[in-house]
Amino acid sequence: MSRNKLISYGCIIIGLICYAYQGYFIERSSHFELISSFALMFLSYFWLQKTKEIRWKEILWIGIGFRLILLFSTPWLSQDFCRFFWDGEIQLLGFNPYEFSPNELLSSDQKSLFSKTLFDGMGELSQSNYSNYPPVSQWLFTVLAFVSNGKLFYMIIGLRLVHIAADVGLFFVGKELLKKLKLPEKNIGWYFLNPLVIIELIGNLHGEGLMLLFLLFAVFMLIENRPLLAGVFMAMGVGAKLIPLFFLLILIYPQKWKVRFYFLGSVGFSSLVIWGPYLSVLMGGNYWVTIRLWFDTFEFNGSIYNLIRSVGYQIRGYNVIKIIGKFTPFVIMGMVFVFSVVKKNDTLSRRFKSMLFLITAYLFISTTVHPWYVITPLLFGVFTNYRFALLWTATVTLSYTSYGIHEVYTNPLILFLEYLPVYLLLILEVSGKANRIKAFVRS
Repeated sequence: MSRNKLISYGCIIIGLICYAYQGYFIERSSHFELISSFALMFLSYFWLQKTKEIRWKEILWIGIGFRLILLFSTPWLSQDFCRFFWDGEIQLLGFNPYEFSPNELLSSDQKSLFSKTLFDGMGELSQSNYSNYPPVSQWLFTVLAFVSNGKLFYMIIGLRLVHIAADVGLFFVGKELLKKLKLPEKNIGWYFLNPLVIIELIGNLHGEGLMLLFLLFAVFMLIENRPLLAGVFMAMGVGAKLIPLFFLLILIYPQKWKVRFYFLGSVGFSSLVIWGPYLSVLMGGNYWVTIRLWFDTFEFNGSIYNLIRSVGYQIRGYNVIKIIGKFTPFVIMGMVFVFSVVKKNDTLSRRFKSMLFLITAYLFISTTVHPWYVITPLLFGVFTNYRFALLWTATVTLSYTSYGIHEVYTNPLILFLEYLPVYLLLILEVSGKANRIKAFVRS
């Protein structure tokens, strides 16, 4: 047995141990254990992805194995899963999750109908707000609540199996897109073996993988000149998470008018079918209120925003997030216009590059950047020669140290350590001075 193969087996064993340790034996407030196990997983991940002993077929099975290790674990880094299943449970009772907050339902005369376990588990922030999860996610939550007969453990396993299947599907469609870009098929491993992807999407049940699967299918169908089917997948992606809306113009602007017409028509009709059952006057107002929270209320792990907020405190003496929130949507619209219309997106490679930089710019100015948000730029980076998002998936794990036992507090030093390497690598890559780093990662 060769030395490299022996090391590879060692990395697989280390990965299995670390995933089991995180999934079953660790708490979110155990910062040293959390960050050190992440560090070990990332080192093993880099070796497995870089070594010539491991090809794309081995990457597939290793990635599935890492995911299955977490199958019976309870999410430990996020409370969101309780809200997922709360939304599913109340829909079985006939309630629209966009019309009632958990607090409103639990204070009603029918409060005995609702799960106290899920209510307590989701935390105060989720309890007081309307659901922000789009209809495709809501369908999934409702089906799982029905099939599991209200048993939380079975709901967790069911959703986890769905996300594992979505990641496997993404693996194959991503591999096909890499072939069309004339990039190594093995590069899909930078996504599929990434510890942040496995921990957040499979361990903590976030829906970015499902959204990205639909989005990649939409891209692939457009390449295959099947705009109607591409529109269906695009609508499904938006129905899982709203993020694909950012990339709509990037995908259609270079297309011929006929393709645009069919694609947008398909997106519009499919969206009406997807969103229609939930639409109401109350739902529209509540959903807009919920979306605004991400601009003028929620704060976590932002970079540029935190700098602006610090200056605001010095000048005005209070948190200026409400003022910033009024301008942020217009800044975002400007960024969408620049990367969709001003930038030339006439090739698949350029479209992925524009998508990468658009979502990165959005996250850089956001008030809230949870670790799983970085998974989207990571995937887009796989289809380009830029690797700053790959580094970001490692440094963003430092943000978990913000969670204490009873409070959430982000140390400015942690923000500095997280973002400085990412900004530096981004500058080096854009300026063309990171050729050695790119060559190392690509080889």
